[in-house]
Amino acid sequence: MLGGSGTDRGNLAWMHKRINNSSYKTEFENHVIRALRSGQAVRFGVRPLFRPGEAAPYAVEVWATGGNGQAIVPVRTILTPGLSDVPVPGE
Repeated sequence: MLGGSGTDRGNLAWMHKRINNSSYKTEFENHVIRALRSGQAVRFGVRPLFRPGEAAPYAVEVWATGGNGQAIVPVRTILTPGLSDVPVPGE
């Protein structure tokens, strides 16, 4: 539901499809969407965290504040399946 153009490479990170079925939605997106729907201005950030040599982040650090500076989502780290966490078929 939240997102940008999808064309700015500086704003993209490869993520395993399981992130959409993870706690990310309930721990972050739903809170931000609820604040936006109530008319609040929201500033938020999502920062991928990488292990050395991996192209997919193992976690994302997220936060969101309202226009008044009050935390909507305090800074938290949400684990995502990184490349070393996804089983390779046949191994």
